[in-house]
Amino acid sequence: MSSDQLQNYVREEDPRGLSLLVDPFRFINGAPGLVAGLGVVALTVAIGLTGVSYDGVIDLHVPPTPLPGWFLAAMPVLDWLLVAILFCVAGRLLSRSRQRVLDYFAMTALGRAPLAVAGVLLLPPLLGKILAQVNERIMANPAAIGQSLMNLPGLPWLIFGGMVIVLLMIWLGFLNYYALKEASGLKGPIAVVTFFVVALLAELFSKVAIYALGTLVIHGTPL
Repeated sequence: MSSDQLQNYVREEDPRGLSLLVDPFRFINGAPGLVAGLGVVALTVAIGLTGVSYDGVIDLHVPPTPLPGWFLAAMPVLDWLLVAILFCVAGRLLSRSRQRVLDYFAMTALGRAPLAVAGVLLLPPLLGKILAQVNERIMANPAAIGQSLMNLPGLPWLIFGGMVIVLLMIWLGFLNYYALKEASGLKGPIAVVTFFVVALLAELFSKVAIYALGTLVIHGTPL
């Protein structure tokens, strides 16, 4: 083996820095990965109970009106399970590699870490208080929302926080792509196309499932 081949081998088998941030799954998988991932999911549930709504696999908001605690807690769990199941189905259908169902649930749970960080930013002591004021002003006078936001205390922090959350969503995309790739063994263009198609389906299904749950359970009326 030449020195160049050895260096490439080391880079692929022992990633560091940014590569480790987007693909930690070579080191954290199986049962330990599931334990770590469940910790991430539990954190999103706890954040949801503070009033943050994970109303989609890539969405989180501070809702304009309070929602029941059980519903806020159920949403991030539902989001995670949908992603894991859809990734697993796609991987089983499209890949001939050896796969473990456990890895899909472990890696997709751990891959939600950016949403947990974003949720922390939306807690009431941080951006949540500012967003609550935004919701109040929108409900009070929707026609003058532009002028109202310009006079909003904490607007620079809201803009900065929004930029950080955008970066976290990009990180979320990379993590989940590598979660699918590592769990399924898919490679190349088929891995990329499969990821985008399944991610879009997961977002759509999560929206439908959350709406249906709210409609059927909460006094028969939509949330």
